[in-house]
Amino acid sequence: MYFAATLLVALAALNTGNNLLFLILACLISVILMSGILSSISLAGLQLKIELPEHIFAGQTVRASVEMINEKLTVPSFALRVEAVVPKAAPAAAMLETPLFFPYLPRQQSMKQSVPVTFLRRGLHVQDSFRIVTRFPFGFLQKSRRITLNSEALVYPSVDADHDLLESFLGIEGSLESYSKGRGQDLHSIREYVPTDSVSHVHWKASARAGSLMVREFAREDDFRILLVLDPHPGESNSTDPAGAGSV
Repeated sequence: MYFAATLLVALAALNTGNNLLFLILACLISVILMSGILSSISLAGLQLKIELPEHIFAGQTVRASVEMINEKLTVPSFALRVEAVVPKAAPAAAMLETPLFFPYLPRQQSMKQSVPVTFLRRGLHVQDSFRIVTRFPFGFLQKSRRITLNSEALVYPSVDADHDLLESFLGIEGSLESYSKGRGQDLHSIREYVPTDSVSHVHWKASARAGSLMVREFAREDDFRILLVLDPHPGESNSTDPAGAGSV
């Protein structure tokens, strides 16, 4: 609407030669020029830092910290939007799926925002290009500044819990108590002493109550061992194996 009004005033000024219309046209055009100049000033002297957690697993949402720094000595910056430059060849490689907005950034100061980030696949993710966009002050023009930032994230394989795996944890916690007698440390039962028993197993309090020697029997401890197989190529299975035994 503003551009249309400027065009109408320009046509009227040229057709009539009215100095007042030329003055109004100059004011309208100067506003557009000032919009571009102020946008460039707002984008100048900006730095960007992104911090990711040390341990990231595929499929899990983590919080990334995005810090915007205004290094200008005199003027602040307004209406800044930070977004990742997504390559056309790999559209899923963007670290910032949702753009961040900084409404006001004072001079010689910085601001941080936390944003959720999710990596769907494991491996090394590299995001080396970001863009800072502003439409300050009037929104007539949108200017952007591209920032090269070597951001890397090493994503571990997914560790989503499986129901069968959770049930198996009950049997792989180490030495577990058994209901059979054996050489352990947990008490199983108390019985009368026989000559083949060790004197160190005599339960003296029970012997005093029973009036005869009583010994302790211990429960057997069962050791559960597991074999952990790591497959570096989960998507590559042996096509000649009908049972699909090529992948774990």
